[in-house]
Amino acid sequence: MEDQPTTNTQLKAELAQLRQELAALKVQQPQIKEPTGILRSREELFHQAVLSISDHIYVSEITPAGQHINLYISPHAADLTGYPLENFVNDWSFWPQQVIHPDDQAAAAAQARQLAEGYNSEVEYRLVRADGEIIWVRDSGKVRYEIRTGAKIIYGVVSDITERKRLEAQLSAIYQLGRELNLLRSEKKIFERVLETIAQVLGASRAGYALVNYRAGRLEYRNQRVDGVLKEVNIHLPLTQSEDIGVAVVRQG
Repeated sequence: MEDQPTTNTQLKAELAQLRQELAALKVQQPQIKEPTGILRSREELFHQAVLSISDHIYVSEITPAGQHINLYISPHAADLTGYPLENFVNDWSFWPQQVIHPDDQAAAAAQARQLAEGYNSEVEYRLVRADGEIIWVRDSGKVRYEIRTGAKIIYGVVSDITERKRLEAQLSAIYQLGRELNLLRSEKKIFERVLETIAQVLGASRAGYALVNYRAGRLEYRNQRVDGVLKEVNIHLPLTQSEDIGVAVVRQG
């Protein structure tokens, strides 16, 4: 039993020496770094992948103090809005205050609050392009927490849905027309609503209808809708061949 203290002391000394040797090995171990060329190659691949996507991709940070910082803005932001990319990179507020349609800024602000509170969010709103054209977009954002700093990182995708909105409006107009025609009894009212819907669906500035008078051999135009106003007309065109019967539409622009 007298040798026990000496044995414990020796074991502790040997353990301490092993720890020192292990620490020395870790220090001497070469640091493996990825070659700069490979890193640049991966950055280029990421950049090309983003460019291959037609949607606008963005990454932003919300600091614990509530400050919004743009971390990444894809080049498609310029294509989508017509504004220089620098406008968005240098100023986070340019998108919500200058590009979003004034009537939709409240809806976009509500989405921003949800993201700031840590909730994923999606909203549809209109943008006013630099050339004045109004388009529809869907903005989808997902939140990830940065544990080290306490910040929230927002990963977002903005998609152009203008064509979808246009088709929805056309279908809605046709559906509404079908319901109203069942209630209308006046020929004038019926044709007025039909011409109104044609102009809306086809984007026409002028639309009209004519009745075929086979006995007189002519087309007899009764009404035309010009720039939203229905006008009675009395235009007769000779009915010389079957191609004369058809629909004529003048598109805006």
